[in-house]
Amino acid sequence: MTAAWHFRTQQPGEDVHNPLGGEHFNQGISSDSDWEAGESLVRESIQNSLDAGRPDEAVHVRFHVSAPKAMSVQVAQHWFGELWPHLRAKQCQLRSDPAPAAGGFLVIEDFGTRGLKGDYTQWNMPRDSEENDFFNFFRAEGLSGKGAGRGGSWGVGKSVFGRCSRINCFLAATLRHDDGEAFVLGKTLLRHHYIGNTEFRAIGHFGISDQNHESLILPSRDESVRARLQRDFALQRAIGADTDRESAGLSVVIPYADLALTAVSLLSTVVREYFEPILRGQLTVGISGPGLPRGVASVRLNAENILEHARSICKPEVVRLLRLAEWAEANKHANMIELRGSTAEVAPRWEDSLFPSETPEFRAVCERYVRGDPVGIRVPLRVCPGG
Repeated sequence: MTAAWHFRTQQPGEDVHNPLGGEHFNQGISSDSDWEAGESLVRESIQNSLDAGRPDEAVHVRFHVSAPKAMSVQVAQHWFGELWPHLRAKQCQLRSDPAPAAGGFLVIEDFGTRGLKGDYTQWNMPRDSEENDFFNFFRAEGLSGKGAGRGGSWGVGKSVFGRCSRINCFLAATLRHDDGEAFVLGKTLLRHHYIGNTEFRAIGHFGISDQNHESLILPSRDESVRARLQRDFALQRAIGADTDRESAGLSVVIPYADLALTAVSLLSTVVREYFEPILRGQLTVGISGPGLPRGVASVRLNAENILEHARSICKPEVVRLLRLAEWAEANKHANMIELRGSTAEVAPRWEDSLFPSETPEFRAVCERYVRGDPVGIRVPLRVCPGG
């Protein structure tokens, strides 16, 4: 069965549901004044990748911004031709007038991660004890499978992938580490709309219809579909029949990407937002595309070069912060004093008794501070249960 775009038709008794907020449409004017395409995309994609990292492996995330017309008309027609009637529906109020034209795209890929694990035939909401990355990423809106203490969310946050596309759409390929399965999927979030006299629901999926449940769309496992996606959008992940599952992870393609998503803006955001895991060796980030500093085609950020790149693209205060973070990482077990903690069950507050001022270590820290050198201070904090 050939992979295609599928929209459910409205059935008797079903509520009409449209996505809320200006993040999807509103004729190009977002009601979210805090929306920054680059910052939101970097935060969501990297945090999800770190959360999906495999034990004892560093995570690598790749961002590739294509040339403005790297996606030809033929490629656009192949992947998105079936979407045009839905995109043109007047109820959708798309931000720009869609046409099957050449355009740019953005690719995000992660490596050292587990991919979208879980039963991809599951159609009902997982119970609290269940974990299904695939369901939460592909079938759920406003639902996350992450527990407390996890940094990102495949709940509301995952909508950023479609939101960064001018046709509110993304394609994805995943290779799973646990079972070695690879497949392609896609999603678009429009509005409840009509084509002629047929009424369609807002969400469309790219995949194949399940033989037992026509409305259930499954990802395509066709090797030729995976190979064409890899070729058309220059994916670095090999997802053929003999692919080594050690290259497992997720690749996301954002067609007609927001024009604010440039290689240099993504580089600057990564440096500002994720310098800590990079300095700790937990993360490396590759960025490629036109317009990078010094005319280079690509950059690979790591603990050894992040400060150098920060000096060329970031404000002085960001560079100073990175220098302090770099020093802290190198000296986390040295030149550090610990303040005295309070045993009283009261809210903590700064007071002179916390400082071990009579010790030589404290006086040495004070001398370094007066010279303008960085210092490290560990502050114990007692957290009392609420009553």
